[in-house]
Amino acid sequence: MLTAGRRPVVPAAAWNALHPSSLSISALENCKGSTGAEAESAASILKVVGEEVDHEVQQEEATWWPRLVARLNSMLRENKLGARAAANVFWAHGELYDKVDACNEPLVVELSKYVQQKASAMKAQKLSNCLLCAAKLEDSVPKVSVAAPDIAKCIVKGVENMVPQDLSNNLWAAARLQDAVPEVLTAVPAIASKVPSNVAGMVPQALSNTLWAAAKLQDAVPEVLTAVPALASRIPDKVEVMVPQDLSNNLWAAAKLQEAVPAVLTAVPAMSSRIPDKVKDMVSQELSNSLWAAARLQDAVPEVLIAVPAIASHIPDKAEDMVPQALSNSLWAAARLQDAVPEVLTAVPALASRILDKVEDMVPQELSTCFWAAAKLQDAVPGVLVAMHVLSEQLTCQIMVLSLQDLQMSVWAASELGEDELERQLRQKLAQRKR
Repeated sequence: MLTAGRRPVVPAAAWNALHPSSLSISALENCKGSTGAEAESAASILKVVGEEVDHEVQQEEATWWPRLVARLNSMLRENKLGARAAANVFWAHGELYDKVDACNEPLVVELSKYVQQKASAMKAQKLSNCLLCAAKLEDSVPKVSVAAPDIAKCIVKGVENMVPQDLSNNLWAAARLQDAVPEVLTAVPAIASKVPSNVAGMVPQALSNTLWAAAKLQDAVPEVLTAVPALASRIPDKVEVMVPQDLSNNLWAAAKLQEAVPAVLTAVPAMSSRIPDKVKDMVSQELSNSLWAAARLQDAVPEVLIAVPAIASHIPDKAEDMVPQALSNSLWAAARLQDAVPEVLTAVPALASRILDKVEDMVPQELSTCFWAAAKLQDAVPGVLVAMHVLSEQLTCQIMVLSLQDLQMSVWAASELGEDELERQLRQKLAQRKR
């Protein structure tokens, strides 16, 4: 399931700790003041550029960046940054990394190494900001995660002093980093233990990101589940001010967490009733995730079905933007929901049409899921069969790598669809697998 959570809002206090001035790059280069003041000036300049960054500013002020990068590199070599300043500059540069072309990858990597050395002297908020920065940059600058293990160790000691936004950001960052840097998981139990007493101070996005993180972390760190009941009890009070992505992420998380923490289901009716008003602003991935979640939740919380007609009605306009997994999940959900909410069938023709273009990019599980869904939907929406031939061809090529479950689903579907030769090959492979 493709979800990333919603990128956390940077706490205002983090920038407020800096004091932007009119100090120019030239003044910074010749600064004779304290090293802390010099570092804060560097971070402040990054803030000023960040607030005004657009194409024109990048073009006009391009000469700023090489000079700023050079000065920051010099400060690192001379060990001029204290813990607070290192955190501010690292985080400020990280915030601008994907906004300003001239942001420098080697510098970010060096900053992460510097932060690693200074982590033990950082206060709670600075640790939180640095872990958040590492998580945001991990995809584009993997080496930046070198600092994460040391930051995670220090977070365990500093968690008592963290405000609600820090707790949420840390849990989100841990979920994002868990595959690349498993060491971050050591901080999760301590963070999760503080969430219940801090949910009242969380803004809607923080609630959503924390629940999403709990769903992503539950297998690796079951202790994270201690945070879920409190989050679920708080979400109904905040759904009215949640943006579409928050609602979609919450519904997805509830579907993922329902078996481990049934208490999460208490939040589903409120979320579901709010989605119809927000669905028009959902992107393709959010529509797919919401439909998938509704299919998963329908037995436990029938109230979720109130959101399905609105979600389905917007899928035809968004199917073109869906990645293969989103298409597969949406078609599966339509098959699962067709009896309870026939309106979901309005989404099927557009999904089937788009699958034709994306079938070669699908992994085996997505192929078998689409094939199964087509068999389930063929009577209600014959148009779904437009994708059957290409799905059958691709499955034939992928038989050797299908999982046992995928084989079983595909055998049933091939029988229902009259794909006799494919059914024979699938049964043969299934028999071999069961020996």
